Amino acid sequence: MPLPPGVRPDPWPPPDSRRRAAIRAEIEFHLQSRIDELVARGWTPAAARSEALRQFGALEPVEQACHLIGRKRERRMRRLVFWRDWHLDLRYALRGIRQSPVLAVTVVVTFALGIGANAAVFGLVDAVLLNPLPFAHRDRLVRIWEENRREGHTFGTREQ
Repeated sequence: MPLPPGVRPDPWPPPDSRRRAAIRAEIEFHLQSRIDELVARGWTPAAARSEALRQFGALEPVEQACHLIGRKRERRMRRLVFWRDWHLDLRYALRGIRQSPVLAVTVVVTFALGIGANAAVFGLVDAVLLNPLPFAHRDRLVRIWEENRREGHTFGTREQ
């Protein structure tokens, strides 16, 4: 479904490429901050960068760890948002029930009747159509019928 004009899609959670770029930028910021500290102490820029990289360690494992932390945070946030929305929906429903109890009773009774009718029909279909007859030799069953020729009534079926 397209969004109305002027409405942008929700950026949360950010796509992996954007998250990875943000992590790289954050790592570069900390690395550059350390380089600036070392230069302020009198190191040359090239030596300061080498020393900052040595102190910082391998960048790839740090980036992967940050990415994993971000994904865990997203899952936790999604759960929190789900439960917050569920709580708000429940409060809204209870408020509606308090304002219109007759409608609430009507809805509950309608659902109960619908579920009960559905269960009854399924039970009937299951017993009659889905389950085989509970007899050992179903092919040896006979049909019984009654026929009243004077009044023209026939009960049961008869093979011709």
